[in-house]
Amino acid sequence: MKTSSKIIPFFLLIGVIACAVLRFFQYVSIMDYQTGFFTKNGEGAGILIYILMAVIAVIYTVLLIIGNKKGEAAYRVSTDGMGSHATQVLGAAEIVSAFLVAWGVITAGEAPVFRIISAGGIALILLITGFIQLRNIVPPTITGHLKILSAALIFPLIAELYENDLVMIRRSDKLIVILCYVFIGAFLASSARAFSRLETINSRMRELITAGMAFILCSTHTLPKLIAYAFGGASTAGMSAIDTVAAAGMILSGTFIGVLFFTEKKKEIVPVVYDEETDRKKEK
Repeated sequence: MKTSSKIIPFFLLIGVIACAVLRFFQYVSIMDYQTGFFTKNGEGAGILIYILMAVIAVIYTVLLIIGNKKGEAAYRVSTDGMGSHATQVLGAAEIVSAFLVAWGVITAGEAPVFRIISAGGIALILLITGFIQLRNIVPPTITGHLKILSAALIFPLIAELYENDLVMIRRSDKLIVILCYVFIGAFLASSARAFSRLETINSRMRELITAGMAFILCSTHTLPKLIAYAFGGASTAGMSAIDTVAAAGMILSGTFIGVLFFTEKKKEIVPVVYDEETDRKKEK
């Protein structure tokens, strides 16, 4: 039973902790909570968080490429060939994420109707797929099909952020949140192949890359706010609340990566070969 090197998940964990600490210090020193911008002399220091996230993302991708060439289990294991409790762990993560998203809907106040419908739909789908996986050793393919729908429901949330604040790209918190949404959607869409068992030769790399990007961004949004709630005191009194969709994305993507790198490979992926690929091979 082949397993994977644990270097990548440990590196990713250390990386997001570093991002969280840096972001926390930005919250307590250079963030203007009245405008959402960095303070007048803090723009240069504010850019550091984006540089750090980019560096971690690049190193993570390089490590993935190296691990893929070694043929480690995380890149080859099929979702119906993982360890006995892998599916239940994924299901539990989806249930926790469903309650987080639902809590965000309940406490949102006067939110736009389409945001309530979209976020509520995501919460309902995650709740359904979570309970399905808790009851099975192998993820039923329907859980993958439903993830496509949850990925589609992310886009109205992105549109709502734009409509709510057209200069959000200059607002540090909102910029990170929208990037979280983009990569959560990409992760849900790509991981749908794994759960549906419709993977191609290269699809697992896309799943791991989008999961990693989502985890880095969502952790950078969520973890420093948790630290600020615990230790920030009056200096973070005006800080915006944690976005529950981003918090759910952190749990979903982190659990997905953890399961793939810590599970045993009992069965390899059987890649789907499409007709046009077969035709190209015959022509060669």
